[in-house]
Amino acid sequence: MVTSASVAFAYTQHQSAFYYAERQAGWMAIGFVALFVLSRIDYRRLRPLAPAGAVAALLLMILVLVPHLGVTVNGHPEVWD
Repeated sequence: MVTSASVAFAYTQHQSAFYYAERQAGWMAIGFVALFVLSRIDYRRLRPLAPAGAVAALLLMILVLVPHLGVTVNGHPEVWD
C-alpha cells in the first residue's frame, strides 16, 4: 500500500520510487526486533514499573498543553480548534 500510494511522489522528492517503502520496511524490521525482545521478558517483572509508567504517560499528555512546545508551521504554533 505504501509503495503504490507514494511511488510518484517519492520519485520526484527523493529520486527513488521506493523511498517510503524502504523507510516503512526499516521501521517494520525494528518493530519485529522489539517484539521479539519484549516477548522474551516476563511481564510480571514489569509490574513494579507500572506506577512510574502511568505518571510518565500523564506528564507527557500534560506536556502537549504547554505553550511554545510542539510543531511550528510557517512561524506560528500549530493550533487545533
